Amino acid sequence: MPPDNCASRQGLIAAENELEAGAEPVDETNPPGEHTTVCVKEEPMEDIMPTRNIGDELTDEQIRDALASIKNSDAKIKTDLMFSDRILYRRIQKIGLEIYPVEDSVNKYFLFSRYYFSNRYGGSFVATFPTMSEEKLKEHKINDWAFLSLEYNPHAPQVPGAPGLFYAPQVPGAPGLFYTPAGKARRSWTSRVFVRLDCGKWLYVGKYTFAPSDSLTPEEFVSQPDRIRRTWAKEIKAHSTWGSNILARVYFRRQYNGREPTKDELKEVSFNKAALNSVTEQEIVDAFSTGKEVFSVWSMKCIGHDAKWIAELIEDYPKWLEDREAQLKKKKKAKVGGKASNRRASKKAPKPSASAQQFSKAAEAGTKRKAEVLDSISSSEERERMHETLDDDDVEDIEDDDGVQLEVAKPIYVPKRTRQKIALEIRRRRRR
Repeated sequence: MPPDNCASRQGLIAAENELEAGAEPVDETNPPGEHTTVCVKEEPMEDIMPTRNIGDELTDEQIRDALASIKNSDAKIKTDLMFSDRILYRRIQKIGLEIYPVEDSVNKYFLFSRYYFSNRYGGSFVATFPTMSEEKLKEHKINDWAFLSLEYNPHAPQVPGAPGLFYAPQVPGAPGLFYTPAGKARRSWTSRVFVRLDCGKWLYVGKYTFAPSDSLTPEEFVSQPDRIRRTWAKEIKAHSTWGSNILARVYFRRQYNGREPTKDELKEVSFNKAALNSVTEQEIVDAFSTGKEVFSVWSMKCIGHDAKWIAELIEDYPKWLEDREAQLKKKKKAKVGGKASNRRASKKAPKPSASAQQFSKAAEAGTKRKAEVLDSISSSEERERMHETLDDDDVEDIEDDDGVQLEVAKPIYVPKRTRQKIALEIRRRRRR
């Protein structure tokens, strides 16, 4: 469940209002105008037997062996967020464990930088389901991207053509609905999927259909180790985008004796930072343990693997790497030259007055606060929006959790002696 898998608070509320008004969720796996008729034969009541979960008769070792073919030993997965293999097996078994046959065995494990696709095709380099600009869409005609991190979707496909699962927070009363960042509700869709195996290493696994599967039951959630339940609670509390509505509902139920909030009440609470911060990790765990909050699950079935397209990308990739390296070297050289120039100028400049130092300190503190704000933001989409507000002179390149280069404000160190002088100057002014 990457931080940017779910809608923004405004988009989510707008989508819920649209559904309440009678709008139908979109099924994007079938072209418009095409319908499928399904006939179901009714069975006599006496023939209906109590159902059991798939895989209940198997041991953990047997399930682990059955899933071995769809696991990738090179994948770096955060085990504290990984639900059990039994949860995976119960749902994967329904769509089949078969791996889609991939023609190109040489290139199928080629790993890309996420930045490459953003540069070539446009769109955000941090969003899970990025949308392309109209200009790029006209040029490439591709707008069905999905970039899944195994950190929040540990059961996503790890091998090209293998099946997998996609997780997202459940909207109460609307099972099997996923909301795009624009607030569009959909039950099923198709995407060309890339999976992050490690920092800066993205693997193309194929074109997949996403279809609603069984949501995680309270019993399944409770059966997970305590560290997994608490890690999920911690992540939900830390994310101000996809976690905010969950926190708002938990807070509202606590304040109003278990009553569910209306749309307007949810919107009001979701923007109340103090209310959201007051929700504890234990309250979040309890909400999922009792079924008041649920993890929605979508099964992922591979329906194709464009070997020709990937071969073209691989052929172009070395040139892109060379061009990018040259750009980074040029930028670094310009920064070094600028610093040397500043040092020469500083030697000739007279020593600033105490008031000038105070003003400089305030400006430096503002820049440092930018860095601290960026560092505290967990949502990749929020980091991107914040990044757009920074000046070019106040940023430097670092690598984020997805292995992409981000420009963030440079923290500036102020010597202790200077800080003391400024503090003394402020105290003198106050005495006056």
